[in-house]
Amino acid sequence: MSEEQVSPPESPTPEPETEAVSPEEVTEAAKALLAALQRFATAQLKALPADVQKALETAIAELKSNADTVSSHVKDFEERLKAAWEVLTAKRELPSGDNES
Repeated sequence: MSEEQVSPPESPTPEPETEAVSPEEVTEAAKALLAALQRFATAQLKALPADVQKALETAIAELKSNADTVSSHVKDFEERLKAAWEVLTAKRELPSGDNES
């Protein structure tokens, strides 16, 4: 089997011109993209049979419930971790006789 050799282009491909955008523009574009994806997903769901729609709605509701529970556990863990860190990093009096510079 012979391999076809690809010759490099005669001149290097120029870099595409880019334009700086503000974080606000990126945020707005991301929001618009998310909204478009949500509309697309909604249309796709509506095209499914009713029993499949119902099963998906149930699964989504369960996932949201689980996410809320996990978020609650994470928040509790963060609070405990912060309290433990404060205890561990609290300044303690050194026993007499120990001098630290």
